Amino acid sequence: MTLSKPKSNGHADVWEAPEFRSERLVTARRRLGMSQCELALRLQVDQSTVSRLERGEMQSPPWKLVMQACVHLQLEPQALVDPDDEQTTCRPLSIVRARISHHFLYFGSFNRLPEMLHHCLHDMSHIRPTLVGVSLLLFNWPSAATRQCYSHWQSGQVSFAERREGSHSAPVQRLQELWQRGETSQRKGRQELAGWNPPISIDVPMTHGMLGLDFSAEEAEETDTAFWAARMAETFERGLALAGERIGRSTEEDLYDITARLTAIEQRLK
Repeated sequence: MTLSKPKSNGHADVWEAPEFRSERLVTARRRLGMSQCELALRLQVDQSTVSRLERGEMQSPPWKLVMQACVHLQLEPQALVDPDDEQTTCRPLSIVRARISHHFLYFGSFNRLPEMLHHCLHDMSHIRPTLVGVSLLLFNWPSAATRQCYSHWQSGQVSFAERREGSHSAPVQRLQELWQRGETSQRKGRQELAGWNPPISIDVPMTHGMLGLDFSAEEAEETDTAFWAARMAETFERGLALAGERIGRSTEEDLYDITARLTAIEQRLK
């Protein structure tokens, strides 16, 4: 587990262990539709051990056990500790923003947006297990009509698709009005996607449309939801700008551009 900042005891600096977020293990397990018995079987421990781990009764849980649980629950270890200072490089928010940027770089072609959302949701939910869906509703994308791409967890699997509409439905119209006013929306359910009814849905305005983030009911216990959603929107905004630059380009041009960008990044890291 990552260490937090040193705390002074009057004589020397000592390290304070980070707070272990055991409830996020529960959220991740339920997201995958897994029982405590099934997780215990995979970890080769008794169900009582899993129960104690999830209830936070193990003050310093064995690192090996936590790591094994993370593997089976598709969860990053960073998701299990309270976030440190914004400048900390191992901060979960920094990690997921970097991964979204990576996906836009490799899959950010305009025609591959639904596929790209699949990868974004997969990595975002490793850091924030309450996240169960992500969508892009684009209203004024160059050379394209209204476009809605989405991805969400269903039966323990991530699915992705795109839905095009000739005319705006009432829920889409309401989102467009919010987008025009530059307002963020938080509601229950996502009425514009039939059959998808997440407990918490947040939509954040961007230049070309709305970024939608869907959460499980456990998100209500989090305190940084609005901040986290806004930072995700900033990252998607930059990614969409990159995708816009690539409209009409050939595959060869795309590959050349990606290679040049990666070379520049490598040079800065030396």
